[in-house]
Amino acid sequence: MQLIDRRGETINVRHILLKPEVSNKDLLATKAKADSIAFDIRSGKMKFEDAAIQYSDAEDSKNNGGNVVNPATGNTRFEANQVDAMVFFQLDKLKEGEVSNPALITSREGTQYYKIFLLKKRTQPHVANLTDDYQRIQQAALSYKQAKLMDDWIVRKRKSTYVRIDPEYSHCEEIKKWSN
Repeated sequence: MQLIDRRGETINVRHILLKPEVSNKDLLATKAKADSIAFDIRSGKMKFEDAAIQYSDAEDSKNNGGNVVNPATGNTRFEANQVDAMVFFQLDKLKEGEVSNPALITSREGTQYYKIFLLKKRTQPHVANLTDDYQRIQQAALSYKQAKLMDDWIVRKRKSTYVRIDPEYSHCEEIKKWSN
């Protein structure tokens, strides 16, 4: 890292980042370690949560006992279409409570790493109910209320607000409610 300029608390720096090359030997050693961790979890020597805290590099799940939080909902449940395809195929092979073999995953940036999965619960398709789907129903109700509030606000404000809509966008249904 090189300091180019400093003015009080403000600094201007530059740096060069090098992505280290991971050899096949390193990947094999990591797989062997991951295999032994998965074996310890399956044999009861170690809990999955403890292994995540001790060995995981993923800060979001490491600090959550290995649980992965769905960014769309804020809970730990995922729809099948919300899971990365590589992860989905690993989870699809598992039964509830089963620990996977280490899976070689390649990130979007090209980094390779091993992941061990624990499928806590699989929910079969069903009609929504308050017992199993409370958070989903709560989120749908909240979204409905927010949209209703926004629509009511638009109705009140469009009478006292000048809005010019470019003809190119006049066909848009969301924008039409401002012009009526």
